[in-house]
Amino acid sequence: VSGEVKLKYQVLDQNLNLVGGESSPLVNPNSDSPQFYNSFSLVKTDNGTFLAYSEQVYFAAFNVFLQKFDDNGNVFSNPITLTSNFSADENVRKIHDIPGYGLVIVYDSESWLTGRKVKMMAVDYDGNVLDGWNDGINISDFDSNQDYLQSVTTNNGIFIIWNDGRGDGDDIYGQLIDINGNFLGESDGIAIAAYDSYQQNPSLAYNDKLSQNEVLICWEDYISNSYYNISCKSISTDTLYESSVIEIANTVNSNQISPFVYTALDGSYLITWQDSRNYAGTVAPNDDVYLQRLTSSGASFEQNGIPVCNADFSQNNPQIELYDENSNSYLIYWNDLRSSGKADLVNIYGQSITILDDSSCVAGGDVNADGVVNVVDVISSVNHIIGNTVLEGDSFCSSDLNSDGIINVTDIISLINIILS
Repeated sequence: VSGEVKLKYQVLDQNLNLVGGESSPLVNPNSDSPQFYNSFSLVKTDNGTFLAYSEQVYFAAFNVFLQKFDDNGNVFSNPITLTSNFSADENVRKIHDIPGYGLVIVYDSESWLTGRKVKMMAVDYDGNVLDGWNDGINISDFDSNQDYLQSVTTNNGIFIIWNDGRGDGDDIYGQLIDINGNFLGESDGIAIAAYDSYQQNPSLAYNDKLSQNEVLICWEDYISNSYYNISCKSISTDTLYESSVIEIANTVNSNQISPFVYTALDGSYLITWQDSRNYAGTVAPNDDVYLQRLTSSGASFEQNGIPVCNADFSQNNPQIELYDENSNSYLIYWNDLRSSGKADLVNIYGQSITILDDSSCVAGGDVNADGVVNVVDVISSVNHIIGNTVLEGDSFCSSDLNSDGIINVTDIISLINIILS
């Protein structure tokens, strides 16, 4: 219908070529009702690919629907209606696969009668609601406004975090809910960051590589109503034991915002964020990207993190993905405004980082392994920094003289001092 939002989909092959031509089909071709434009989530399972989305019902509220696709993008049937609430808009936020059981759909429910609530529902792979989930369950029995933030699949169910309106209205709460719809945490939620001032914009990662499985939550922390810092907390998904708050970055008269946390293959965490510590007031704005690695022994890099990129103008919204599994390398990428002039020009830049086995890493400066430290080693290190070559293994270790996991100008200065001495 003209003027109403309709969801379409397109299948791509492994080389990003269109499959089935350019005629993007409708998700629900038999419906004249609008679908909410940013309220959907997709998950691929061994039983097909499932799309949870929100569609208006009887010209009233938006409800939750489920559509199933095969590997070629063909639909199995008409979408299934999962909720039937005509007094509240129910907007999909995330769909999770629980292998062997079915799907868990997380959605926001908003009504002038009940306010804003976060709810969940579990169904089997045929769309039948599982026992204990009824027409969706609340993630907390505390009567407050809630706004979904993030959720992850864990060994014991779904761990979810939300912004909660109790207290000063900007607190972060969480809950672990098993496949039967049982709360494993306190029924009113787990208070992750619930104290004075603002705690917001969190990032959540699950870690199943430690002796006890856990999640790590990092957030912007508006300490003392002055500047934003980055704080984190880990919670065991086996025992629900909570660590104390871990301060990742806290510099004087500057903001650290937009944290992103990623679980590395070795069980450590990589945490990146947007940082204004280098802003001198001459170029506005001028945020940079910083990084910290967190292990069971604490922070690996220097206090308050190391710079990933400090080019002119802002670098923002940094994120991390696996780059090379064999070398334990990761890609940090971000939006970059360095090309801006009279208008903002946003490009995407990236940087890789390799995590080395600390037990085998010896930083001696002999990058070329020729038995002597000289200007050739300096040139090799510089070429790595500017991207002409990539140092790996023992060569990377030898060049990383301060053992902070990254080769930069600090290592070059140390290398030159070795040569001069």
